[in-house]
This record gives sequence, C-alpha cells and structure tokens, in this order.
Amino acid sequence: MKKILKNTKGFTMMELLTSIAIIGVVSTWSMASFHKYGRQGDVDMSAQRLASDMRLVQSYAFGLKEYDNDRPEGGWGLYFDSQSPDEREYWIFADKGDGGGGAYNHRRDADEDYKMVDLRKVNIGDLQIDGNTVNEMTITVEPPDPQIWICEIGGDCSATTTAMILLESGEESVQIDLNSFGLVDIN
Repeated sequence: MKKILKNTKGFTMMELLTSIAIIGVVSTWSMASFHKYGRQGDVDMSAQRLASDMRLVQSYAFGLKEYDNDRPEGGWGLYFDSQSPDEREYWIFADKGDGGGGAYNHRRDADEDYKMVDLRKVNIGDLQIDGNTVNEMTITVEPPDPQIWICEIGGDCSATTTAMILLESGEESVQIDLNSFGLVDIN
C-alpha cells in the first residue's frame, strides 16, 4: 500500500498568531515603561541643572564675579515665573540695583539678565515660599556675607525663609528645596 505522508514542517496558524500577540503585548509594555522613564530622566536632569545653577549663583556672588564691568552690589540671583507663557525657563541675573540711587532690591530688573535657562521638556509647576504658593520669585545671593534672599515679586523679601520649586513633566515630578543658608535639596 501507498503511504500518505503529512507535511509536519513549519508552524500552525494558531502558533503564529499567539506568538505575534505575545510580542505585541511585550512591546507595548516596554514602550510605555521607556516613555515613563524618559520623562523621569528629563525631570531628574532638569532638577540637577537647577540645583547646579543655584550653586553657580552662589559661586558668582562669593567670587565677586563682574557683570557689565562692575560687581553687582546686590549679588547674583535666579528668577522664576510659574505663570509665564513658557513655563520651561528661568533666568540668572545680576542685581545691580533698581535705578533709584543704586540701591539693590533682590529682584530681577530689565537690564540685569545674564542668562536664560530653558528646561526644554520640563515645566516649572509650583513655586512656594515658606509653604505659600507664589507666581513669581527670586532667589538672590548677596556678598560678601553668605546671605540668601528669597523674594516674592510684588511681596516681601526675607533672608529667613525657605523656597520650594516643583519641576514636572507629565505625571513625573521632582521637588527642589532651598533654605536661607543656601542648602539645596532635591526630593
């Protein structure tokens, strides 16, 4: 008698569809994790950059760095505005004075901008001084004493307060705290 041979090589349609479904589920899960960790990485890098710039401002003030061929008597500072059209930037400024007899005011004036820092994919979400939310604030380091001034724009200015800056991207966030001694803490 003739023997009928069956083709036993290859995969069945059900095996192929199952394999494709498993690959699809694993790919979707890994891409979601990749994007989450990418956003968290952006927030962490921006927090490190901001902390570094706070230390840079301290270094400029204590090192008596000049701005426009003069040492800014009010020191160096950072300006934040959580309500600006672009919530992804802050400014490094030199506090030369407010034009009123050369007195410095621990605030950013129009002619004092040194550098704008763009956080790219990360927003400045919340600004707080002593636990109270503010829209704008400056942090100024005044030489020669290591005095840190934290000021609400249009409000009070004090050397005995704490500041909190919240950086956000999607659901990811990092909190940066600064006290009147100049200590920076990233949470």
